[in-house]
Parts: sequence; structure tokens; C-alpha cells
Amino acid sequence: MTDYKNRVVNSFLYKYRYVIGYSVLALIFISVIFLVALLLPGGVTNGEVNSVVKSSQINIWSLKGLMTVDAPYRLLQMLAIRIFGLSTFSIKITSCLVALASLILTFLLVKEWCGEKIAIISSLITSTCSYFLFISQSGTPDILCLLLPMASLLIGTYIIKEKGNLYLLSALLLITLILSISTPLCIYVLLSILVGAFLHPHLRYLFINKIYKKHRIITVSLVALTIVLIAAHALINHSYLLAFFGIDSLKLNPLNNLKEIGNNFFIFTTSGSSSVLNPVIGLGSLVIIVLGIYNQIKNHQSSISYILGVNLVFCIPLILLSVKGFQDTYLPIAILLLSSGIDCLLNSWYKLFPKNPYARTLGLVLTLLLVSSITITNLTTYVYSYLYNPVLANQFSEDLNILPKDVKTILVSDNEYDFYKLLGKYNGYNVSTSISDLGFNTKKFIATTKYHRDFVGYDITRIITNDRINHSNRFYVYQKSNY
Repeated sequence: MTDYKNRVVNSFLYKYRYVIGYSVLALIFISVIFLVALLLPGGVTNGEVNSVVKSSQINIWSLKGLMTVDAPYRLLQMLAIRIFGLSTFSIKITSCLVALASLILTFLLVKEWCGEKIAIISSLITSTCSYFLFISQSGTPDILCLLLPMASLLIGTYIIKEKGNLYLLSALLLITLILSISTPLCIYVLLSILVGAFLHPHLRYLFINKIYKKHRIITVSLVALTIVLIAAHALINHSYLLAFFGIDSLKLNPLNNLKEIGNNFFIFTTSGSSSVLNPVIGLGSLVIIVLGIYNQIKNHQSSISYILGVNLVFCIPLILLSVKGFQDTYLPIAILLLSSGIDCLLNSWYKLFPKNPYARTLGLVLTLLLVSSITITNLTTYVYSYLYNPVLANQFSEDLNILPKDVKTILVSDNEYDFYKLLGKYNGYNVSTSISDLGFNTKKFIATTKYHRDFVGYDITRIITNDRINHSNRFYVYQKSNY
């Protein structure tokens, strides 16, 4: 038995297991986000178009512009468009980078709470979750609702454990709070973290005796700055509080809302105009999350249970009132419960065979099979659903990808102008809403499908189509008659 154990311990795979794990993890993170997320679905939704329009309307030289809801994300999105021009890539790259940062923060947080093994496994499963992949490639600020709670929890964990320079951690926490103040619904997640921390006796003791009493000025300054920033946002932008607390998107129909939640978790079809794949969390992951809930109930005295429990309580009103974006608020807690479930599963197995190397090796093999099956299923479902599900595929427009590059004059409808004028600003197109605005010498121009009609003196020479069965004619290329 001892010889076998020594051979296992001294083996290459065992000695470098974490290096191999980290390398595979990094490769999967980058591959999944930048290949799968950017290539699939491959187009932009109406929500992304609206996000780009809002981003383009922010005035960085105005205080009111800088205090717009989701301003930090929108400024980064416009920076990407300025650098790369208006394209599917530039619209989505900000979310992809934020998603990568979110995965890194998730890994570091779970590593602090549950250990390295659990962090690797849970991060792998999270990176292939269909809803995570969706918000990773969506050019909207939804991904911030994962980044900011994970950042707050990680920084808070480092402060409590006294890992790192307190002043640097305080500065990072302040930046996180500033970003959270600009992001709708983040207040509920952050409040649940604070309430859960203060309800737990040990965390409350550590905060009062190790942080507040020793660093009172820093603590009071962070609280005061947060309150001042919220008040300033509310005074300068009067609609800010409605968006910040989600009041502008309430739907007071709890029964229908619960039915919608049930569809999101348990129905394997997508209907209506939704661009989100159901279920938002795969069945295998959902089972592990339920195991995580059981584990937290069993260990209800732990600090993690307090924080997760209060977070669940805060999520209930959001679910019943179906505030827009409620999926983003429960995604962080779902990831942490997933980690707890994996931790419970592995610990239960190892407790059954504490000193049996064969059983522990079998447990490792079974864990690899479980993680592989969940991740492969998640990726396969995501890829084939967004490729071949007509309800999902039709929510994404490929117009930017198929727009002709050889003709630089384009006519669009009034509703499309705010978006397409960015093509004129960053891609060199001449964009107009009326043919009378075109000069007499214009030999060729493009018309969108919404502006398509017969023009005197011009003939259609080319029709640009996509691969959809309906509404596939996207652009019409006109050329002057007898030219």
C-alpha cells in the first residue's frame, strides 16, 4: 500500500496536477470565451444594438454623461468601437474581456472558500454554462452583475483574512463600489453580502475588531463616499434610482413570473422573442446546486451559509416581481452553490474511503467523467441551439458581417439611423435616411431591407442575403441605370 502511495505521489501527473489544471483551465477559458462566444451566435441582438446606441450618446465631457447608468461599461464599449470600428467583434469584445476577468475572480474566490480542486472544477463548469456564455458574448452590460459581486466577495475575503495590503484592497473595493453604483440591481447583491456578513457572529467580530477599530477612517470614508456617489447620481440623473433599484422594469404578476422562472430552469425549449437558451443552468449543474443548498443547510453555522442564505432571501422579491435582469442577480449565488455542491460530493466520497488509495483514484476518475460530461453537454447544447434553433437564431442579426465593403453609401430608415450613423463615423460609410441627400454623381448605393423600394434612375444589381429562412434579404445594391 505504501509503495503504491509513493508511486502515485511521485508521479508526474500528481506532482504537477495544479500546473496542468491551471494551464488547461486558462486554455479553456480563452477558447470558450473568444472562440465559441464570438463565433456563436455570430450576430447582434436588438438589445446589443440599443446598447451601442446608448454608449455612443454618452458625453464624456459632461458630468451627467459620466453618471449615466452602466457608464463604465459603455465607455469601454465605445473605446473598442473607436479602435476597431463598428463590427460584431468590437460590440462584443468588452463583454468577453469582462467575462474572462469574472472567471478569474470566480476561481480565486472559490479557491479561498473551498480550495484549489473545487475552484478548478467549478470554474470549468461555469465557463461552459449556456447562460454564462450568452452574457459573455452579449454586447450589453449584463456581465457586470457577475464581475462586481465576485470582486466584492474576493476583496472582502482578502481583507478579513488580512491577505495583502489593506490600503490597496481598500482602493480596489472603492473602485468596485463605484462600478456597482453605476450598475442596476447590483445593490441587492452587495446589500445581501453586507447583511450576511454582519449577521454572522465571527465575521461581525472580525470586522469590528480587526477592521473598523484599527482602520476607522478608511471604513467611514468608504461608506461616506458610497452614499455621496449614490446621492450625486440621483441628483444629476433623475431616472437613475428607478433603474438602479429595478423599479422601471417591475411586472406585478407573481404567478406568471414564477411560471417564467420555472421555464428558465426546467423547460428545454425557447419560445417567443427570447434570445436566452433554456434552461439557463444545465440539468447536471442544477443537481449539484441542489446538493450545494443541502450542504449549506447542513453547515448553517458557517459564514458562507450566512452570506448565501441572505443572498437567496434578497433574490426572492426579484424573482416574484420579475425584475428585468434577475437572472444576472442569481448567477453569482448559483456558481457559489455549485462550488459548495462539488465540495460536498468530493468530501463525502473521501470520508467513505479515507485511506484507500484505489478508492481515491476511482473518485478522481469519476470526478473527471462528471466534469467532462457536464462541460461537453453544456457546450454541445449551446453550439447546436444557437446554430439550428430558429427561435434563437432569428434573434441575432448578421447585417454587420455581410454588409458590402465595396460600396460606401448606404440608405437606412429613421429607426436604423442612430446605429448605422456609427458606420459613417468609424467605418467610412456615407449614411443617409433620404435619397435626396445623395449627390447627383452617386453611381452606387446600398439600401437596407427596411428602406428598400423602387428608385427612379437606379436598378438593383445585387441582393445581399443571410442564411435565415425568413426575412433573408438584408441589403440591396443599387446602380445608376445605363452606367
